[in-house]
Amino acid sequence: MSKNINLSIKKSDIINKVFFIAFFVDVVGLVIVSQFTDAANSLALYIGLSFNSFTDFSDTVMAAQGNPYDVGVIYPPLCYLLCKIMGGMIPGFKDFQDTMALRDSQMGRMVYTYFVVLCVLVVFFVIVKFCKYDNLYKICLSLVIVLSVPFLSTVDRGNFLLLCTVCVIVFVAFYDSENKFAKELALICLAVAAAIKIYPAVLGLLLIKKGNTKTVVRTVIYGLVAFVLPAFAFDGLTTLKEMVTNLTAESNKNVLDQNSISGRVDLPTVFLTFLLMFKHNLSQATFDMVEKISKIVGLLFSAEMVVLSFVSKDKWKKVLALTSIMLVLPSFSYEYCLISYLAPLLIFLVSDHKKFDWLYVIAFFIMTVPFAFNPNSFFEGVYGYGVRGVVVLENIGQAFMFAILQIDFIVEIIKNSKKKKVR
Repeated sequence: MSKNINLSIKKSDIINKVFFIAFFVDVVGLVIVSQFTDAANSLALYIGLSFNSFTDFSDTVMAAQGNPYDVGVIYPPLCYLLCKIMGGMIPGFKDFQDTMALRDSQMGRMVYTYFVVLCVLVVFFVIVKFCKYDNLYKICLSLVIVLSVPFLSTVDRGNFLLLCTVCVIVFVAFYDSENKFAKELALICLAVAAAIKIYPAVLGLLLIKKGNTKTVVRTVIYGLVAFVLPAFAFDGLTTLKEMVTNLTAESNKNVLDQNSISGRVDLPTVFLTFLLMFKHNLSQATFDMVEKISKIVGLLFSAEMVVLSFVSKDKWKKVLALTSIMLVLPSFSYEYCLISYLAPLLIFLVSDHKKFDWLYVIAFFIMTVPFAFNPNSFFEGVYGYGVRGVVVLENIGQAFMFAILQIDFIVEIIKNSKKKKVR
């Protein structure tokens, strides 16, 4: 990477340049349009206008006042250990009775502000060290990440998926680095990410190759330490049992609400997005069928993506294939979960591409760009009053991404079968 560090943005792949231009035209357009529409076309479309901003953060920190699993939480212990540490920096932390009061306290806001700033700084550091292009390109890439809709919505919610994604970005950037320190840091970051949200553990498949056994073993050890050791800050191994119980109870809930897309981007809701285009007032039987089909499709698609991650030669595509599993397997995912796509997007935007990759640009664009128009009025004519157009677009973008990955999987399988016949 260091040998190519002076490559200018002019020498970047045409697909990357088109994405940058389209992204920033939309962002500038959004700022301009908002000045003449009383901010009706502003970032508020993408983060919502509710009064519960940052409450995922304050809720999670609040739960760490005692044993968090007594109140039914589902995150692994590491998340609450970090919250316990951050809570310790807030005066009178254990005396707070209300999560909103904790959020609105001066030190509560300061702690969250520094949490976000540190996450942004790490992303910028990764881009500076990893990107092979000049400073202008690095600045553009950094702005794409922090101004993307998934990043904005995650900051708005205050969800710890922000920290998890930052760790994943470090991992995908440096897991194959020749620098021993950078590589080891990447492995630790994967362990931390998996110990916060579990699903990133699937990215460990990127490490599986000949002669890499020691690396895999070290990563597993890091993961076990990051997952198990923090439990002893609470009730030890009993904490893990309580977490599993809470997680099972949460996953058994029926997540589909009749005729509602709400703020979800999970696979059942992706299907629902298209169903509700043609028919409203769906029966409960239809909803049950959608959930069953989603589970089957999710498992089959995930298996295909594992295969694609092994047969594809493109690093960004390997990362994207495994990332998509993190979106299709959970029974429910809220819109901020799309921040997981920022790791493969970062790798995508520093890579060279084939003609077929134009389709990926479209999918990434739909899911990440804050458009300079209000999509609500258009989609209200399709789904009814109150629908959030940005969530509809995100689900359409995801469906398109899944379709492209499916095509890519078939193409790669055909290519590999032909190679075997030639041999």
